[in-house]
Amino acid sequence: MSINDDSDLFWAGLNEGRLLFQTCRACGAHRFPFRMSCSRCGSFEKDLTESKGCGFVYSYTVVERPLLPGFDEPYTVVLVEVDEGVRYLGLYAGDVDPSQLIGSRVRARLNPDQRVPVSFAPEGN
Repeated sequence: MSINDDSDLFWAGLNEGRLLFQTCRACGAHRFPFRMSCSRCGSFEKDLTESKGCGFVYSYTVVERPLLPGFDEPYTVVLVEVDEGVRYLGLYAGDVDPSQLIGSRVRARLNPDQRVPVSFAPEGN
């Protein structure tokens, strides 16, 4: 996600150690990534909500050949649905065989000063 007018509050939250998403004031829909208006009702009224960062692995991919330098290969990228209902992408920081990841519980680790600002590790680690 790039930093722009819609997402600057997300990045500021990361710098404060908070994983944020938007909540529509009109209909209550939760959304991420940040957008100007609600895709459900079109309202521009929104609040920031902090996620606890716990959820389950919804999907994953194993990257065998990184496009950018600085990543050890292979590495696993996970799409995690947090308990509040929004989905975040991040690196997987665990030793589980990737074929066992779907549905496993994970917790976010925030790394605002690193190349990958959000990673996920098995819950309890």
